[in-house]
Amino acid sequence: ALIKPWVVSSLGRRHVVSVAAGKHHMLVLTTAGEVWSFGSNRDGKLGYVHPDTQPTPRKIAALHRIRIVAIAAANKHSAAISASGDVYTWGANSWGQLGYGTSDSSANPNPRIVDALKGKPMQAVAAAKRHTLLLSRDGELWTFGQKRVSPRKINLVGCRDVARDEASLAAAAAAAAAAPSAAAPSSAPQQQGTLQQQLPPLESTINFHKGHSEVMRPTAVAIAAGYAHSCCLTATGAVLAWASGDPQLRVKEVGGPLSRQRAVSVAASKTRTAVTTQLGDVYFWDAKPQAARHSQRAAQQQQQQKGAAQEAGSLPSSLPKGEGPGSWGNVVLGSSPERGGRLCFWYAGEKREKGA
Repeated sequence: ALIKPWVVSSLGRRHVVSVAAGKHHMLVLTTAGEVWSFGSNRDGKLGYVHPDTQPTPRKIAALHRIRIVAIAAANKHSAAISASGDVYTWGANSWGQLGYGTSDSSANPNPRIVDALKGKPMQAVAAAKRHTLLLSRDGELWTFGQKRVSPRKINLVGCRDVARDEASLAAAAAAAAAAPSAAAPSSAPQQQGTLQQQLPPLESTINFHKGHSEVMRPTAVAIAAGYAHSCCLTATGAVLAWASGDPQLRVKEVGGPLSRQRAVSVAASKTRTAVTTQLGDVYFWDAKPQAARHSQRAAQQQQQQKGAAQEAGSLPSSLPKGEGPGSWGNVVLGSSPERGGRLCFWYAGEKREKGA
């Protein structure tokens, strides 16, 4: 294992603009719109048939003369977006994560356009183990995978908390009224992190749908995909999340400490999500599947009951009935977002923090 960065010299003088890392392979995007891949080629996720393992970057010939502007790599498949907004996918498709309209489990090593999305230009793509997430140029979200073999639009209407936004605006107005008058110019610098700075005006926060003033239609500007969840940022900095395996794809707004923050970037791993705010703070939370939480809870209950039974001189015949494994529950939000300071990083499962 390498413990320090090494220059990938085989790329020569090509300028790299983006890198996507999967579980056992990597994709590299150059300024010329070329895609190079290396690593394990199981399931054809490198974009060519042979060899089984590619130790150095190799250009994906099937994308020749197609200028690529965005790439994504997951456990067993890869995806790319062309300059014209077309979506190309390749690799494993056992969960329908390639969007071809089928769930063929065999390898698909040749990049292929997703026909169902023709005419809907995309600008960003994120890939996870069993699904793919896309952001269109008009701020709409599309997904396929998790046994959804064809692209499906994600409905964001009504997922924002309008009442909370109005309350936040009222609080900001009250704070502004209580502050000294701003009529006279002041040379003192404005304090960073005040409520007025964190909350945008209501007209920029809430977009009303014509004829339905109580329904909001957020516009997505960034996306991230994890193993069991997906999330996006809106144009006003709200964080929205949903369980990728939810048949209804019910989107919820992540509140708590983030309710009065403007998020500017988002990242997702297998079960964790991290968000950076406009003020430079990092918030993170865990989103474990309900089955995992149930197993952990059952083990704790069993241990507690075992101790109680030993004191009583007998063992219980069964554990108390609870929410069964496999239920998604509140997998989207998981634990409450926690502030991680100016800089957070994880190593071997241990969270470490720098800054305050």
